Amino acid sequence: MASLAALAENPERVRMLIHNKTINNSGCYLVRFYLNGVMHGVMIDDRFLYDTKTESLLFSKCRDDEWWVPIVEKAYAKLLGSYMREESSLPYYLCTLLTNAPAIYLRHNEIED
Repeated sequence: MASLAALAENPERVRMLIHNKTINNSGCYLVRFYLNGVMHGVMIDDRFLYDTKTESLLFSKCRDDEWWVPIVEKAYAKLLGSYMREESSLPYYLCTLLTNAPAIYLRHNEIED
């Protein structure tokens, strides 16, 4: 979620991420990820896990009528193989997959002033 929140600061990057620009009748969406610097598309459908008790999506959601966050999350889960693998991912890894920009992981407790 931290990576998607950072990406939301740049709406043009978000628009480049999902090939489909509007909700479509076929229910298919193509999300672009960069694996080792090469762009790969991940095709997903628009069926999301939904909790009938709370009447909301089980995982991520957006405010208003936006759907890009659950679409990207589902495509990322498909890329990794499951939603459970998303939990162990580090934010810098997803930032690199989404933007093709280099990222590093810093442990703040190991950095001196």
